[in-house]
Amino acid sequence: MPQLRAPLTVALLAVGVAFSGPCHQAFLWAQEPLTRTVHVSVTDKEGKPVTDLTAEEFELKYAGRVQPITGVKLATTPVRVAIVVADRGTGMFQLGTLRFVEALLGRGEFSITGVVVQPERFVDYSGEVDALRGGLLKLQRRGANQTGAQLVEAIQTAAREVRRDGYRPAILVMRAGGEGTTPVRAQTVRDDLRESGAVLYAISRAGTQAVGGSMNPTQGATAASVAAAGNASERAEGQLILGTILGEGTKDSGGRHIQTVAVSIVDLVQQIASELANQYEITYTIPQAGRPNDRLEVSLKRRGLTLLAPTRVPN
Repeated sequence: MPQLRAPLTVALLAVGVAFSGPCHQAFLWAQEPLTRTVHVSVTDKEGKPVTDLTAEEFELKYAGRVQPITGVKLATTPVRVAIVVADRGTGMFQLGTLRFVEALLGRGEFSITGVVVQPERFVDYSGEVDALRGGLLKLQRRGANQTGAQLVEAIQTAAREVRRDGYRPAILVMRAGGEGTTPVRAQTVRDDLRESGAVLYAISRAGTQAVGGSMNPTQGATAASVAAAGNASERAEGQLILGTILGEGTKDSGGRHIQTVAVSIVDLVQQIASELANQYEITYTIPQAGRPNDRLEVSLKRRGLTLLAPTRVPN
């Protein structure tokens, strides 16, 4: 009998060792609260940043449940901003881009991409004045009023590149319309934006839309008119995709899409820069790793303020 019990004892000891090893630790880790951070902006009725809020004045829900907030402070982490300028080659956003960079200079790094047709990187991520100056100079007039800009592709590239440890990622899009067709799906870009953790801001000249109207081929239509109708349909679909990205994508990320009739966008970009410079960093805990589509809800208890917060968080 002792000879039979010995193997059993060894087996039980082996099981005990297994449960104290990596698998057991992973199991325990999954049950421990996870700490996460989210960045939000708060402004008053005049659009000025509000910087005196405390943790008690925020409420945060994850997957529909209120979660503990363990810390609230003004963010000191540097920003990393991908600036995407689709101006149809007119140079109309050069001054606005300059003022935006000036407002955040010394607080992080920037890339500048110009989009007339294909995206062109004018300056890679940098906080150096000379490098940024060179990129800004390239935003001058360059083949005015061209159409077919691949703006969706430029936004997707920005979303995939902007994230970097130790930075708060952001994307600023300025557009004059006239975008072309795209094979990229809106949901794909929205997923890329969520994974980047970047806040997306967009400024559009009011009335901007895809070039060309809708056409319905009829019996007896010429080959040229049928082709034109097909092209117009593709452009309309591309505009719908872009509209979804700029509309829902900005909301998902905690940013906003501004449509303006103003000739100058200087005031708008300076306000966006101020919002980024005065973001709050909220630290919170969740009981365990959530699903990719779990919704985040941040709200304020103080009345009369505007809160911009992401509704989705990276995996």
